[in-house]
Amino acid sequence: MPKYNVVLFLGSESKGHGWYRDTDFVVRLWEKDGTEIVNQAYADDSTARAAIVTEATNLGWDSEVATQEFAEPVTPTVNAVVSALNVFKGVAAAAQNIHGGVAGSVSAVGWDTTVNDGVYIDAHVDGDSEIVFLKQGQFHYKASIAAINSGLNNRNTYAMRMRWLDTDDVEKDLFYLDDTYIRDDAVDYDSGLMADGDVLIVEIGDKVIFEVEVLDEQTASGTVNADTVKSKIRIDYVSYAV
Repeated sequence: MPKYNVVLFLGSESKGHGWYRDTDFVVRLWEKDGTEIVNQAYADDSTARAAIVTEATNLGWDSEVATQEFAEPVTPTVNAVVSALNVFKGVAAAAQNIHGGVAGSVSAVGWDTTVNDGVYIDAHVDGDSEIVFLKQGQFHYKASIAAINSGLNNRNTYAMRMRWLDTDDVEKDLFYLDDTYIRDDAVDYDSGLMADGDVLIVEIGDKVIFEVEVLDEQTASGTVNADTVKSKIRIDYVSYAV
């Protein structure tokens, strides 16, 4: 019998779910109660896949998917098991000055790793800033960059950002994630922290680099080291099973 490719849409439970396509590239979607709302044939696999994203967007569904093959047709279901595998974990390498100088200057943050599986994320040399993905799919990251003892004797503002590159080092996107203000080098107000967590859908060979940009500076030169305890990163590979 032909095998069916089942994909679940993991949106609000109040919305619809699921589709499968057979060897004729038929896209099908159902409401939660099992009512079929889309049953449309497409010429090939690529147009079928594109159509399901469009249909889901129009319906207001989340388009993150889980895929599994079956030997026979499957009754649609909203039950999916989500798994997260930790593939990268570390802290900021020592003695990294995140104060690049004048406003607009950028410093990449290097990481010392305690987890680096080398299967989902490429082997990482401690201190490197570039994180390279070896698997296509969904990854969840959490990252923080902290300065606990600024050496600058004036006010400065910083932004944490993530640069996303493809396998040829062409920039795919640049995200500003968080910001912080450090007033002075006096012990009562010489610290700041930036943090973010989100999901990335990556291709093989994609890379990310976490950076700090100086937004405003009253003092251009000086040292603001990334704290090696509170500056942390964790990346998990996310998979779904039905």
